[in-house]
Amino acid sequence: MASTINEQVVISTPATVEQAEVGEGLRIARYRALEEFPGVVFGVMTIAYIVMSFAKLAL
Repeated sequence: MASTINEQVVISTPATVEQAEVGEGLRIARYRALEEFPGVVFGVMTIAYIVMSFAKLAL
């Protein structure tokens, strides 16, 4: 009885296969988001520069 308690069993279900497919899509989405990140940072910096320039003109 002790030997059956200590054995490790790997259970494979159809849900595990579906998760692998979702994981691949998630991996691609994360890569695309990281690819766009430098553009977003540059855009925010540009907008901040323009707003600060107008603020200096108003003073």
